Amino acid sequence: MGFLGVYKAIYDYVPQGASELAISEGDILYVLEKSTEDDWWKAKKKASGEDDDEPTGLVPSNYVEEVCGSLSHSDPIVSGGPQIPSWFQSYIAQFRLYMCQTIPKT
Repeated sequence: MGFLGVYKAIYDYVPQGASELAISEGDILYVLEKSTEDDWWKAKKKASGEDDDEPTGLVPSNYVEEVCGSLSHSDPIVSGGPQIPSWFQSYIAQFRLYMCQTIPKT
């Protein structure tokens, strides 16, 4: 499953329903769907360790901000379709996040 962008939680959020995702400030999220009807987005939380799950659920869009270097719809990683494995999409997103955090802005 592809994703639309890499986001970071800017606030903690405690779920109010079963379909919502608990997030903490600083969590990295892969946004899977952006609703056009309301301000709730479907996201997958990046695992904090190799053995951790990557839970999926709805998050309020005003609790997250886009991380520089996110993927866009024109990016071949997103538009490439099912032939690009999700593990590779995650790898590219993590690499872009790393590069964004370590290379000084000019």
